Amino acid sequence: MFENTSPYAFICSKSKTEKPTKLELEILEYLLVDMDLKPGVVNVLIDYVLKINNNKLTKNFITAIASQWKRSNIEKVEDAMKFAQQERNSKVELQAKPVSRKVKEEVKPDWFDKEIDVEVDLDKQKEIEKMLSGV
Repeated sequence: MFENTSPYAFICSKSKTEKPTKLELEILEYLLVDMDLKPGVVNVLIDYVLKINNNKLTKNFITAIASQWKRSNIEKVEDAMKFAQQERNSKVELQAKPVSRKVKEEVKPDWFDKEIDVEVDLDKQKEIEKMLSGV
């Protein structure tokens, strides 16, 4: 299916529409022309992104993955499918691992819980109260 369907028709079938949106067309143009990916590989990429990204085609996300695939020399549909499966498996493994978090113990200074005895000069206190009251 990936090799025998044009990316245009593939994206329409995934979106359940007769024609792609303007953004979807821009994404297809970028993948096919600028990235020079084969149509079958583009179809696998679109399918993969829709599966892992909650059915959202986000241009920056697709661009990042397309660049990774280009650097990895993915040119065949089979290679793209294997690569996508490996990526998905590694993400599932990471999510399954329990996250160990160290609880940072709060350190209080020595003086924190001590009571402080302060002698108050009554004349100074009255002077400060006058200044605060504006008299």
